[in-house]
Amino acid sequence: MFRSFEYESPVDGIQRIGGYQRNHIFPIGVLASVSRAEALSDWNREFIFRAIGVSVLVTVIACLGWSLAGQLRRRERAEAELSVLAATDGLTGLANRRTFDKALESEWLRAARHNLPLSLLLMDIDRFKRFNDNYGHQAGDECLQAVARILAAAMKRPGDLVARYGGEEIAVLLPATDAAGAATVAEDVRSRVEALAIPHDGNLPASVLTISIGTATLKPSFQLFDADPKMLVALADQALYQAKLKGRNRVSIASAA
Repeated sequence: MFRSFEYESPVDGIQRIGGYQRNHIFPIGVLASVSRAEALSDWNREFIFRAIGVSVLVTVIACLGWSLAGQLRRRERAEAELSVLAATDGLTGLANRRTFDKALESEWLRAARHNLPLSLLLMDIDRFKRFNDNYGHQAGDECLQAVARILAAAMKRPGDLVARYGGEEIAVLLPATDAAGAATVAEDVRSRVEALAIPHDGNLPASVLTISIGTATLKPSFQLFDADPKMLVALADQALYQAKLKGRNRVSIASAA
């Protein structure tokens, strides 16, 4: 039988680990001992090597995880920026035509479900070609940006959408707004643009920058199978045409509203 024990050597005072075993045939025993440090030296070396290996592995995994997390964050930011760019007009910062078309379709269906009116303002900067010819295209771009800021500031509800419809035309979609409410918003916008007092010698008799606005309001219904959101755009466009015929710098309300 093998047995082990610890003791302090009376010779050198070192803590030792000893072991002995008796022979089961002959009446003799074998005794061996080493210092505690010698006995544990291999274990200590192996422990240190393993600890270093685990530390290196954990560090590498942490660095890879941090790098991956950073790449994911950068990708999310890039995708968010691309999403905004895809939905925004680069010059004015307003929603672009594609975003407007999607919003019009969505709000049309929502208005039909809840039996609510849907209004649209379609506006055009008066004699904008003359403005570009007289003051240059850079001034024309700055003019569009100024009008865009006025429109964005005039909208009071999160659901209202201002979009660059094309060229100098701007559309404002007003969910859950009746004809009277749309006319009020339109007149407020018109007066704000006129109050900017941007010189426009080609726009007589005002001689300042002005806009013409056509408004249209419909209450969509699933029972009207021929109803289409394009009807709202067509009505607003007709009203805008009437506003220009009547002298510009005014609001015209679609007769079918």
